Amino acid sequence: MRIDNSAFAEVNDSQWQAPQFVVSIDFGDDDLFYLTSHAITGLTGENVIEGVLVSISGTSQKLNPDKANSEIGSINFEVLDDGLTALQAERLSDGKGLRGKTVKFYVGDAELEWSSYILATTQIVDEASYKGLAYSFKCADVQRMLREDIFKPNETRLNGDLGTEDNEILVLSTNGFEPYQFPDIQGAVVAGEKVGLLRIEGDDDEFEIASFSSKEPGKFTGVKRGLLGTTALSLVFPTGVGMNRVRSDHESKAPRVPHRRGDEPMEIFPADDVDVCSPQAWG
Repeated sequence: MRIDNSAFAEVNDSQWQAPQFVVSIDFGDDDLFYLTSHAITGLTGENVIEGVLVSISGTSQKLNPDKANSEIGSINFEVLDDGLTALQAERLSDGKGLRGKTVKFYVGDAELEWSSYILATTQIVDEASYKGLAYSFKCADVQRMLREDIFKPNETRLNGDLGTEDNEILVLSTNGFEPYQFPDIQGAVVAGEKVGLLRIEGDDDEFEIASFSSKEPGKFTGVKRGLLGTTALSLVFPTGVGMNRVRSDHESKAPRVPHRRGDEPMEIFPADDVDVCSPQAWG
């Protein structure tokens, strides 16, 4: 939770406000540069470029309950090229490119000195473009950039009906699916348990998160259904033609399990942090 200083809080509660903004870019080794929207009292020096920050926009926080994570959101900003090209060229000659560098966004007011500005968010430069004598920067949530895909997705297909009360799932193969030991800490998805996580997709963007504690050839056992606030799905195993016509236009290895003839396939993921895919309809 952000805690504002008293000077900022007073101005922020005022009916009349004149907001001003500062973006700092950290090239590493304490090599900081400040880009401002206005002349800021108390912020001067050779590493300050005043009045070049022309716009800031962003997306709101996103919660991913099925992946047990969240994203702060992303910030985009536009800067007039008043010496910025020369600055970047100089830093590039020292091996300090902008991509991946830390960016901090500060908010203040015309009535405040620099010492009373508050840090709104910290992000990472994801990409930059140049057009019309201005640079546009796209940033990314620090948490998202630091997060790595620890688990590797595998895929299989449903090999029988799946009811909402079933604690076993029949599939064509369980090869490559292994349970993992989760830490015994408060807030963990399955605290202290050794299980694998499955993502099961149904119709109309419905999906279910389930876990399995063991497996046999062609069967997941010890299955717990409807985790992370999801609801157990009821899926009907298809018969007839079209059984082998499952298509994907991307590189994800998420398991696809066709469940109704003429409908989209279902996916099962053994991990809690993988991409969601939307294959074309089959039938």
